[in-house]
Amino acid sequence: MNGFNSAGFIASSFLEKLDEFSMHEDLCSLTDMSKNILKNRKEFTAYVVKEFQDAEDYWRQINE
Repeated sequence: MNGFNSAGFIASSFLEKLDEFSMHEDLCSLTDMSKNILKNRKEFTAYVVKEFQDAEDYWRQINE
């Protein structure tokens, strides 16, 4: 599995969970969530990049 496949798997898993979460309209809707992400895309991108860096650091630590 290469990085592209890994990212694709992560994205599809996220979308599945998001779809389940959005089934409860009183909690969230995909349209509202996507509008919010687009409106705050710099912060969202920074958050996602930070989380991937944290995960990479964690895996590096446990494999040393």
